[in-house]
Amino acid sequence: LGGRIDRIDVEGNYFDYKRSSLSYDNDINSSTYGEVLGMLPKTGDPNDTSLIENHFSPSLGALYWFNKNTSIFANFSKSIISPTGFQYDVMGKLTPPETGNGKEFGFKFSNQESTINAQLAFFRIDKKNDQKSNLSYPQLQAIYPFENEQFDANGNVISSELYPYSDIIYSAYTEVRDDDGDIIDYTGAVFDPIGTRVANEETRSEGIELDFYYNPSRAVSVFLGYAYLDTTYLKSIIPSLEGLTIPGTSNHNFNAQLKYTFTSGKYKGFFCGLNYKYRSAALLNNYFTDINDDRESDYYPEELDDGTIINPKYFEFKLEDQFSTDAFVGWGGKISKQKGSPSLRIQLNINNVFDDIHLISTGSNNARYTDSRNVTLSSTISF
Repeated sequence: LGGRIDRIDVEGNYFDYKRSSLSYDNDINSSTYGEVLGMLPKTGDPNDTSLIENHFSPSLGALYWFNKNTSIFANFSKSIISPTGFQYDVMGKLTPPETGNGKEFGFKFSNQESTINAQLAFFRIDKKNDQKSNLSYPQLQAIYPFENEQFDANGNVISSELYPYSDIIYSAYTEVRDDDGDIIDYTGAVFDPIGTRVANEETRSEGIELDFYYNPSRAVSVFLGYAYLDTTYLKSIIPSLEGLTIPGTSNHNFNAQLKYTFTSGKYKGFFCGLNYKYRSAALLNNYFTDINDDRESDYYPEELDDGTIINPKYFEFKLEDQFSTDAFVGWGGKISKQKGSPSLRIQLNINNVFDDIHLISTGSNNARYTDSRNVTLSSTISF
């Protein structure tokens, strides 16, 4: 049983100094050609760039041993992560801190000789304002369209009006007027939000973790670990996202390690081993189709001329599985035989021995190639 009190006091000094918000002298004959002439009006409300909140995060845990070898445990806790001074929503307001409710229960096993230790855990974490989850630019544009257009029976624009926020998050647009001088449309609008976050989005992560340790002797140790993870949108400003997998999610992760340590003889203190890691293909994004023939993804239901309602459709796109094998060798022990002598540990790692390179997803429309084979040497001295 425990608790934690956090006071969050964040202030962002936001300057709307973005390249797309600048105006330049484009007259090639001008003496100031290419220089900045001015900036668009400063966007956002300065009063929204600070955040002060108090939070209490309780935690509760219990452990019960059925016998000398087997136990059951359960935990409940709340958490909070303070936002940075740069996590603005599209209007320039700092988004609230990330909060979470976590539940976990599982079983532990350890034999009398401590050669086998294992744990099986089931978990669920609900988060609000998850810092790792964010909406894409097309999704933000669907939430905050530039203009409200009215069409005639033939599909031609007859009038157009801007939303109250249009001047804040769109730039570089021009007015289109009819022969009477009335505005009938706008062209060239560039979506230029102050920030890219949306407040109060809720997500859920749940899964299973299995860890198994086997130490048949002081020299040999084996570790096997597996995790299943499912992360979904729980509540979103775009209802069609609710229940869908969050980009960057990999469902299956497996890790295995074998280590041998020389405990006697002239090689005492030396150790070596192998480590294998596997990560199943992660989601790059949920791509929504165009259901109204406007060449844009549609995230909201559309009503056809005959009154038929078409719900949004999407498909998942995942990248490659990821796997690699690492090898390591090192030495650890006392520097000298004198009492109180510091300990030294030196380790050489050959990462990705077989040079397996994969294209993986790290989030919404974010991808990278895994590192190629590389070698690292590290050392630690403990006094």
